[in-house]
Amino acid sequence: MHILKILKPIDIYVLCMELLEEFVKRHDKSKTNATLETKYIGNEKVEEVLNKLEKNQIVLIHGLPGVGKTRLAIELCSRLIDKANIICMRSTGESGYQDIKTNLDSKKINYIFLDDAEQVENIKAMFELMYNETFKSKIKFILTLREYHVEKLEPLIKEFEFDKYALSRMTEEDIRELIINLLNNPDSETINTIKGLSKCNPRMAVIASNLLKQGKDLSSNTMQNRVLDVYYSEIIRQNNLSDDDQHALFILSFLNTIHLSKLEKEDINKLLNYCEIDRTQFKKSINKMIRMGLLQSKREAIKVADQSLSDYILVKYTEREQLFKLRELYLNLYPQYSDKLSEMVNRVSVFSEWNTWKKYVTKEAKYIYENVIDENDKVEFLTQYATVLPLQSFLFCQEYIDDLKEETFDVTIEEFNNNIESNKTNKIVDLISTLDATEYNEEAIKLLINFLQKAPNNYISIYTSLVRDIGFKINGANLISQRNLIITLLMDEPSSKMVDNLVKIKICEEFLNYYTNKVYWSKDALKYCMYEFESNEQLKLFHTKIFDLLYKIYELENDELNLQIEKVLLSYPKGKVKEDNKQIVLNDFNYISEKFLEPQKSLTFNQEIIKQAFYYKFKNSEYDIWPKDFQESNKHRIYRVFSNNHIYKKSDRDYIDVEEKVKANKCLDLVKEYKDNLLGLFNTLSEFQNNQLIWDNKFEYLVGHAYYKLNSTDQKEYLKRLLNSKFKIDSYFICYFIIHLSYTDGKEVLDAIDKDVLPIYRIANELQCEKITEKQYAKLSEYIEKSTKEIYRIFNILNFDKYIEYENRLLEILIGKFEASDNKAEFFMPITNQKEKVLEVVNLIGKQKFQELYIELLPKAEFDHLGDYLECIIQEADAKFVSDILMAINIADGNRCDYFGERFTILWKNKDIKEGVNLYLDYLIRIDKTLIGGWVNPVLKEMLLHDVEKSQKYILQEIKQSTDKQRLVTLYNIARYTYDNEYFIEIFKLFKEKNLNIEELRKIHIDKMHESWTNSRMPLLDKRIKFLNDLIEVMDELKMFKCKLHLCDNLDQTYDEKDRQEEAEFIGDIFI
Repeated sequence: MHILKILKPIDIYVLCMELLEEFVKRHDKSKTNATLETKYIGNEKVEEVLNKLEKNQIVLIHGLPGVGKTRLAIELCSRLIDKANIICMRSTGESGYQDIKTNLDSKKINYIFLDDAEQVENIKAMFELMYNETFKSKIKFILTLREYHVEKLEPLIKEFEFDKYALSRMTEEDIRELIINLLNNPDSETINTIKGLSKCNPRMAVIASNLLKQGKDLSSNTMQNRVLDVYYSEIIRQNNLSDDDQHALFILSFLNTIHLSKLEKEDINKLLNYCEIDRTQFKKSINKMIRMGLLQSKREAIKVADQSLSDYILVKYTEREQLFKLRELYLNLYPQYSDKLSEMVNRVSVFSEWNTWKKYVTKEAKYIYENVIDENDKVEFLTQYATVLPLQSFLFCQEYIDDLKEETFDVTIEEFNNNIESNKTNKIVDLISTLDATEYNEEAIKLLINFLQKAPNNYISIYTSLVRDIGFKINGANLISQRNLIITLLMDEPSSKMVDNLVKIKICEEFLNYYTNKVYWSKDALKYCMYEFESNEQLKLFHTKIFDLLYKIYELENDELNLQIEKVLLSYPKGKVKEDNKQIVLNDFNYISEKFLEPQKSLTFNQEIIKQAFYYKFKNSEYDIWPKDFQESNKHRIYRVFSNNHIYKKSDRDYIDVEEKVKANKCLDLVKEYKDNLLGLFNTLSEFQNNQLIWDNKFEYLVGHAYYKLNSTDQKEYLKRLLNSKFKIDSYFICYFIIHLSYTDGKEVLDAIDKDVLPIYRIANELQCEKITEKQYAKLSEYIEKSTKEIYRIFNILNFDKYIEYENRLLEILIGKFEASDNKAEFFMPITNQKEKVLEVVNLIGKQKFQELYIELLPKAEFDHLGDYLECIIQEADAKFVSDILMAINIADGNRCDYFGERFTILWKNKDIKEGVNLYLDYLIRIDKTLIGGWVNPVLKEMLLHDVEKSQKYILQEIKQSTDKQRLVTLYNIARYTYDNEYFIEIFKLFKEKNLNIEELRKIHIDKMHESWTNSRMPLLDKRIKFLNDLIEVMDELKMFKCKLHLCDNLDQTYDEKDRQEEAEFIGDIFI
């Protein structure tokens, strides 16, 4: 329904006798308001505020300028007209008390609408109308005001029933609907353009829509600025800002924030003098703009409320009207405000017509560089202005590099590979990188190459620049041409230095990727850019040039460099090849074959690996790129079958999926084929095993799989040949191969070995002996004495059960040898989920000895993750054992309590748990380690938290029973850092009963030394305030007066801290 038709009959009084029609005309006349004929968006908001009005005497509608507060209030009036008297008053800075009182209707509910209430004079007197006997139940207020004034108004209305409604910015969907209403169903491109310009500000959307109706092109930078001009020039006009006010606004926009309490101390004289405004006028202008809502203030910190207004003022003064010349700003404000000056230029550039602005900035920057900037600051200045001062930047870098003396720098391959992707930067490299967008692009690349030769220690930043900056233009401009230029220039600068060539190889590897990406910052946001190269003739020639550069380095015949190149060739192409790129890859394979792979008879082992790898990659390809008679060599067939890319075991003999089982069965077939030459098979595998080029050279699982599939007779021969070969295999596998043989067969195998047999293998064989004799026991003891710590990694205590049962002294031998090494505790406590196995281990060792071992091993090793062994012995253990466990965990690593988590839960099952915890607490008190730097001993805290109900009862009981004041303070501090505020308040009620006084209270950490929070710290401070108020209520007796006063002091300090934090968050800091 047409809103004018609704409002026309309203009995309304407006100050200065303005009728509603005039009010509406004034509203519609503004360039920044949608006319009231426009359909209102947000009926749900109207309903919500109506509900608040029914329940309250006053409703505050607050929000940022331009969000639609006035329009919402008028919509409310239209809904109330049939049953109420509406009195509307616009803000003029004058009192309207008597006018309102005169127009009240005693027969109806009176809704008084005060627009921009923060500017209404004598507003408190208007609220006092609600005390009038005739009208007190018939008056309600609708107030609109900017959000920064809500706190100032609330004290005036706290005696009345009131509520607030925060009107937020319109959503993108709301803005979309508004644009459709304004322009009568525009196309999606137009909607998106205006949405982008408006920044969810309805007034800016109205301006943009009106400009479009006038036939303006909104896509141009000029028209985008025009939207800002119209909107913010209207803001300045409406608020009647003088030149001094605008100068003050420029200063705040330039500085971002200012703290009034430091204004007298801070040296801002230069800035004030340049802007021709004194401190008094500056403060006066600030106060004026705060009242108008243009500035925000928290305590004494001030900033511009609207970032776009801040940008507009900077653009107006420095670019649009050039009231402040760039060179004059630098002459007057440099170097004190050097960072702010650079930031200002960046902000203005975003909103400026680039060609005009660039021409102006170039002239100004040249003057500033030559006449203002100190020598030490020239790198930073040129990095900022390189795009407009490319010649000066180039000459500066060239002179800097020419003056360098060539350095000697050594780096290992491992160091290079570990460091190359790090984010190490260099100021000169950063400056050179900015030249890629200028006519000095090629010269910039040459400078980097020269810089690498002169100062090779900067290889990380130079590589990053060539690959991620100069070699990757964010705008996607012909990446291949740019990278082709880099490769060409690298080829033109041959070098025998290790670092130079490693950088070249790494660049080649990166440039061979068919995809490239970059993460970078743009306008304070992290962005990700990805580019895929098209398969064409240009890419083909580019790859050829890359391989030419690699071959040039290859010809130096440096073994270390060649290995790196061979790794690049072997891994090419990385990832799955798309159909579009397959022809390029095939062409590259042919070119690599011609360049790097000599005739087959003279290939090195690595070259043969590469050639065979190419064959495997395209064996089933539709492209016929290999000779018809190309044959896979036997040694590479062995490697291919035993290659172990993703084969791993679930248990000794179970593989993960069918495909892997098929591969494992192929290994078995090959073993059968080589039945008469198993030694040769294993020696061939050893060649690949020792090769640095191949990364997937772990063949143990497949070798083991084949072994387990053989019958016992073949297993003996298989194991004999394996142990006599050059093939290296973990002794763990060999031991379990032997265990799968009978004692006699195992002995036969070991006796047939041509080299020294490890004692560990003899131990594995002796453990297979069924009948233990003194002779067998003596042999095993001898082998154990000769063995290394491997025994504890491969076996566990249950493997020796028969021997320990035969002679318990063997247990002491195993324990003694274990204590002299750094071996795994799982030997004595093997991992198992079978309770019977756990009990078997405990009984084998003996419960008392097991407890001693458990405590001894706990600080040294990781074992019993789930606490199965501890659970087996905890019921019969005494309080000292509990305390010893806690002390052992504390020694182990108290800060990694999460690792011991399950064991804390199990300890609570002990019958003497409270006594055990007391012993540990006494120990901590004795060594003064209960509380360190505001942290409760982590082991004690974790123990208490693993059964909160029991531990809280324990703390409460200890407080009730204890008479030692120091112990009581300790218990309170433990509770303070361990449990929530509610529990602490509950036990704090005992404070009076224990005759504790102010001295003890001061030792209790009422304010925790460490507290964690995310985002804003305000909720945490609010929680602390409530906590302190609750504690103060506990101190209700006169004898507790000093304690109560101490808590009140804490409360005051917390309120002050909250104010400071609120101010810090207001100006953009997280914590002050």
